[in-house]
Parts: sequence; structure tokens; C-alpha cells
Amino acid sequence: MIINNTEKLREKSMGDLSVFEHCPNLVELHLEKCDNITGDIRVFESTPNLQILGLSNTQATGDIWFFGFCSNLTHINLYGTHVRGDIVVFKHTPRLQVVNMAGGFQNPMKIIGDISVFQNTPNIVKLYLDNCKGIKYDIRVFENTPALQQLGLSYTKATGDISVFGFCPYLTYVFLNNTQVYGDIRVFEKTPDLGELGLYDTQATGDLAVFENNPKLTHLYLRSRSGITGDEANLRTKLPKCTFFL
Repeated sequence: MIINNTEKLREKSMGDLSVFEHCPNLVELHLEKCDNITGDIRVFESTPNLQILGLSNTQATGDIWFFGFCSNLTHINLYGTHVRGDIVVFKHTPRLQVVNMAGGFQNPMKIIGDISVFQNTPNIVKLYLDNCKGIKYDIRVFENTPALQQLGLSYTKATGDISVFGFCPYLTYVFLNNTQVYGDIRVFEKTPDLGELGLYDTQATGDLAVFENNPKLTHLYLRSRSGITGDEANLRTKLPKCTFFL
């Protein structure tokens, strides 16, 4: 069973997630931006076949622990909801490809845990946990996720050496602002498709000239870059389409 809410129906859609308690064959559920949708995600302990769940910007609540009953999950989008819990649950969902549980500055998500759990999800492509202040551990876990393309861990307690991104050649988006990461930005020579990078208020070091190898770069955030040197004017000339925050 696939339930896909169209743009035209979103404003009118309302109700409680408990209705899906009797839908054991549910595979995909798309209710993004339906802000009149309420209910506890506990209901998904009754949907073992669920693969794709989109509830961003709804009033969904509850503990993500119940996703332990959904071992086939590949996509979870809970951005802008009121869910909570420990990401350790994802050790039960090895097929995960996309996770978005990022919070905003005004409504940070109550998501906690150790990102080392993602060593169990080698096919992860997109991971957003920005503003989840209870998220921690070393980014070296991403040496086990070679398919990773987009990573958002800004304003978390993530730490570790950015050299790990040498194992992630397909990266297009990396935001680690205000974290405890460190290391030489030279690693981004190995990510030619990089389009957006945020490393301000980190301990990253190196020479700006490295980004001449990233012709697709459109946004570069490196404020408070005491350890990063180089010719800023020359880089702006080399990357005329890039927006700089230096």
C-alpha cells in the first residue's frame, strides 16, 4: 500500500496517525507539510513492511524507538515534527538511505544518540541531524558509508577528523558548522562534486586554494576560520558562481 498526498490536498488533510494501525501492508506514506496531521508514531510498530515515511512539518509526536519494528525502512523524513528518541534504533534498519530529523533554531529536535550506529547502514545517502544537540560521536563512522552524498550535523556534538571524507567521493553537501571537527580541508580534493560546504566555528585547517578543485561549489561557509589561510580574492575569481561566507 502506498499513500501519497498531493500538493492540492495538503491544506485539507487532517487526522490522527492511529488510523494506520490497521494497515500492516503499508509500504510508503507521504504526508509532508500536512500540518493538521497529528498522532504518535508508535502506530508504525504495526506496519512492518514500511519502507518510506514522510511526515515532515506535521504535528507527529512520539519516540523513534518504534522504528525498530520497521526493518525495511529506507527513507525517514521527520523534519519539523515533535518526535524524540535515540538514534540507536537504526541498528535495526540496515537498508536506510535517507534520514532527515534536523531541527530548526527555534524548535531543535529532541533526538539524541551516537552516530556510530550508522556503521550499520552502509547505503546511507543523505543524513540530516542538524540542531539535534544530543547527537555525538566521531565522524570517522562515515568511512563505512561510501555512498554518502549529503551530511548535515551542524550544532551537534560531533567530533573527529574531516579526513574521513576521503572515503565519501560522492559528497555534494557537508554542513558541520559549530561542531568539534578538525582536520585539513585538503580532503575535499577527493570530492569533486561538492556543491555546499559549511565548516564555520570548527577547527578545520588548510589552504583555500584546495577549493579550486571543486568547480561545482556554490556555497562556502568558513567564518571564524582561524586555521584556514590562502588567497580569498583569487578563489573568488576562480569560482565566480560561488557565494562565500568567509
